[in-house]
Amino acid sequence: MRYQDLVDLLNASNQAEYTASFYRAISHIGFDSAIYGFLPSHEFVKHLNQMPIILATENAPLDYLKYYQENEIFKPETDIFVAKILAGHRDPINWWRDLHGFNPTELQVATLTHAKNEFGLNNGFVVPLMCDHRGYACVTLYSNLSDKDFNHLVQENEEQIGLFCSALNSKIFSDPNLVAELYDNYIKMSDTERQVMRYLVSGKPMKQIEDHIGITYRYAAKVIDKFRKKHGNVPKDKLLYSLGHYFS
Repeated sequence: MRYQDLVDLLNASNQAEYTASFYRAISHIGFDSAIYGFLPSHEFVKHLNQMPIILATENAPLDYLKYYQENEIFKPETDIFVAKILAGHRDPINWWRDLHGFNPTELQVATLTHAKNEFGLNNGFVVPLMCDHRGYACVTLYSNLSDKDFNHLVQENEEQIGLFCSALNSKIFSDPNLVAELYDNYIKMSDTERQVMRYLVSGKPMKQIEDHIGITYRYAAKVIDKFRKKHGNVPKDKLLYSLGHYFS
């Protein structure tokens, strides 16, 4: 294992850095590219049209990812691996080795076959990372190796793969700034909104907000009211619940 790759990943300070660090790590193992996929829970963004956030490394199959999102392939009835993750499956998934053990539908098999035949995605390895109140997340690693060579690559490096994927997810969700950067795909906040909402979630008395962040209580109340209206007049208790995930 190249420990410097892990150090670089854990020291990354923004999305571009951790994506690049993760790419170096998985390319040193032998993969061509990877994506990190995250879909917030329905409760968090139920007023929005939910689309997964896909963070792609260098050399990722962007044409396929565009097709995947535009045609909503990420739905469980279409993507067998999403279906398994949502059903609680936690073990890594080798596309073609494990597919038929999941009893996929014809549509789910056709989806994966189409990815291979039309977009040249010969092999993939899915690592489920999270499925809880925040949403679900996984990493998919791509390779154009033959089935035999790919299976050998995975078998020889599965522990490393799991370590780097878990480190990536932990890095994102342990840093409030990186979580906010991730969720910014769904919720756009100005700097003032971010300050006020972070204070609101802290549980400190709102009437003392000026002492802490220099924004008056009256102005903060207007910011919160405007933000609620911008997001479908979400009730304050639901707002606190959702923002708790955002700033967790």
